[in-house]
Amino acid sequence: MRLVFSHPTHERLSACKYYLRGQCSRPAEACRWSHGEVRRLSELTSYQEPDWSLLVRGCRVLAKGEKGVWTRAQVTEVTEVMGEVEYLVTWDTGGREPDVKTLEELWPLEAGDSEETEDDTGH
Repeated sequence: MRLVFSHPTHERLSACKYYLRGQCSRPAEACRWSHGEVRRLSELTSYQEPDWSLLVRGCRVLAKGEKGVWTRAQVTEVTEVMGEVEYLVTWDTGGREPDVKTLEELWPLEAGDSEETEDDTGH
């Protein structure tokens, strides 16, 4: 089974739109974008819906950033504007200004997800 990342944490993990259409002329190793990861069905675990109640001030999240890449951040403020909830996040990587995100642009991290893993560091 071939899987693509729903929340890529590096640009290289973003799905190749041409591959998804069956039109990429490059092999996976030469393409700038991901052609997915091959896994055995027996290796997969059940999907777990995120705990959206964790989206409160101070919580750790993945937030959708530039070019569709998801980056670790912290919610610093939660406000409601015209019936829509907005989240101010500060990025874990230095030098970036805080940014306002919607629910669709956030993925709450459980306490055990807060530490960097091999996938996040690219190793």
